[in-house]
Amino acid sequence: MKANLKDEGFSFTAISGINYPFGSRKYLMRLIKDVTEFDDCKFVVIAGNTIAGREAEKQLKTIIKLRWDKERGKNRGLPSDQRISFEEVKEAATEEFVLEMAHGLDDFLPRIEGVNYHIVIAEKVLDKPIGVQILERLQMLRGGSKGDIRLINDCEAKIPSRMSGVADFRVVVPRKTPWYYRIVTGLMQRLINSFVSRTNSPKPSLILTGGTGVGAYIPFYEGVPCVSIPALHKIDEQLSTENMVGCATVKVSRENGNLKVEPTIYDFRSAVFNERQYLIQDNPSAVEQLVLEALTPSRASFQVVRFRVNESRNLKKQISDKRLEETLDSLKKKKFILFDKKSNSYEINENILGYADVTLADLMKGGRLVKHTLVGCRHIGCLKTLYHTADEDIPKLLFDSEVYIDAGDSIQGIAHDYEYNGENLPIANGFDKQQIISAHLHKKNLMDTFRARAAALPKEEKEKLGVEGFVKKCLIDFRFDLGNHPLWTTRTRNSITLGYFEDLLKYLVLVEILEECYVSGFREIRADMVAKWINEKIIRIGEDNIAEVNGIRFGVKHPHKARTQNKSHRIQDVVDFIYGSFYAFVRKVGEKHPDVPLVYVANFHEAAAVNISKYGRTILGVMVGAYLKDTQFENHKDKVVDIGPVKAEVYFSQDGQIIYSRLRYINRIHPEDQKLVFAKRVTTKMVLELCSWIDEICKLPWR
Repeated sequence: MKANLKDEGFSFTAISGINYPFGSRKYLMRLIKDVTEFDDCKFVVIAGNTIAGREAEKQLKTIIKLRWDKERGKNRGLPSDQRISFEEVKEAATEEFVLEMAHGLDDFLPRIEGVNYHIVIAEKVLDKPIGVQILERLQMLRGGSKGDIRLINDCEAKIPSRMSGVADFRVVVPRKTPWYYRIVTGLMQRLINSFVSRTNSPKPSLILTGGTGVGAYIPFYEGVPCVSIPALHKIDEQLSTENMVGCATVKVSRENGNLKVEPTIYDFRSAVFNERQYLIQDNPSAVEQLVLEALTPSRASFQVVRFRVNESRNLKKQISDKRLEETLDSLKKKKFILFDKKSNSYEINENILGYADVTLADLMKGGRLVKHTLVGCRHIGCLKTLYHTADEDIPKLLFDSEVYIDAGDSIQGIAHDYEYNGENLPIANGFDKQQIISAHLHKKNLMDTFRARAAALPKEEKEKLGVEGFVKKCLIDFRFDLGNHPLWTTRTRNSITLGYFEDLLKYLVLVEILEECYVSGFREIRADMVAKWINEKIIRIGEDNIAEVNGIRFGVKHPHKARTQNKSHRIQDVVDFIYGSFYAFVRKVGEKHPDVPLVYVANFHEAAAVNISKYGRTILGVMVGAYLKDTQFENHKDKVVDIGPVKAEVYFSQDGQIIYSRLRYINRIHPEDQKLVFAKRVTTKMVLELCSWIDEICKLPWR
């Protein structure tokens, strides 16, 4: 299984769970074609469950039984040598069924110019042996081995890479029926753990998991970036973790000689959620639209349809019973609706919904892309915090971001004998000193970004913006949470946690912005004006754990808990908390749903992202690692730290639904930080050199 890949990088599409033809949707495959072209993908990987094997086997078994019952009746009047055997009936019915399904699938899978499908078969659990036969016949229909279909009947398939120095990718699908998991990365991790412990192959560059029905990304799991692929059919039954409809595209490239993997998770749940609306808008008749709208919430009897159609209309404009009956008959003939005699009710035909006319452009129309940069657990004051790395990384990430989010533990705090066991820097053995250092380092990040943005502005645009527009455009929004380390008040007795940090940061930023404004020609600027704008930009996260920037709400939480084996466990806990507490708030403000589509989590020094569904709406939960190599506490407890920030790019539809999310986790350590954090024995000289570098920024008094 090879693709025409260039050494500088490539992208590919990953899908799973088409589940043809039960629950599958033709428009979802059209969206796959759109996504593949939109992200310039070179090939498509289908990771298991192309065929609804279980349902196909049941259907074939029923067909064989009916045909055998018919033939058995004919056999009774025939000589024994002329009778048709059960095996002959079975073989003929199977051949006809396989051919019919293969032709249907041939029409279902769109042809994409220059793109091949690499279909990984989950024969034992999802696709079943009948699925293998259908897929093999499909391959023949599409040109055999020279066509656009490649089949790999292996639960741990390899995708060879043509990038030099890059190992193969792996696609892992279930080999036995999974059990139900509340934690949505449970099956994903189970599949990876089983593969890692059993394989005799070297470590791959990337692991994809199919058959999970989850959109998740764990950037550093077992030393490998791992992506779980959502399902691509309407999910009517949850067997294990299935909760998301969509696909993934994965961009693989190099950066400074290192492999860079950037997944983009597309969420098609909004399309499935609104598919009945697409059917309505495609229907030309006004009365037919009213009837379809009446059937959108649920199936209904004639009396209920009549009530729903006329409920908001005045007496003169009500639709008559005769007109309703004619309209219902017309919709039945068009196969838009079905009538169930047993329940005496009408319902929208599920089969026709799959042919709704919807494109990626439709989903993205009127939407917008937001970019957030998230850090957590900088632990400023700690010995092995990555000071140089953060100083270099953060301004680059912030340049085109809308908001900079610090999800807590910006300082190390004083507890657990830090001032005696060497865990803190000698210049940071004080809660006040840590706040001073943190304020200066955060100020440097904000003002480095400010200056970079100011330098990129043409002179004409600066003049057009005016001083207020200039400051607000160049100063990024900053939201920060507290965390458990700053809240250890046993030694400090602080009643306003990080109050000194916040005041000092705003003052330092004020001083430098006044200077930048003066240099940029805004000579009549006043300090009170800038202070007001800074107060609008630099804000601590409130007690509801919800912030809002440019119309997008997001939750930020730093739970006081330990990590768990399941990567999404703590993310789900926070999402459930934000969701539940927001609903308590909703009763007061009267909003219809908790419009908090993003939730950011820190404290666990682990990195992961997962899409979580609540009543048809997707919430993206992102957990960030630490800007810290390690501590003695974590080493003694065998905890590996995931390092670095994350940049989240999320595209929202016009009605606020997530269309796609692209996550870039940064995992590197600056050479200057490597000298200390990788040292077998930390020396006083190393520590003093780091303290001297920090003091150049902070001019920190000794006492």
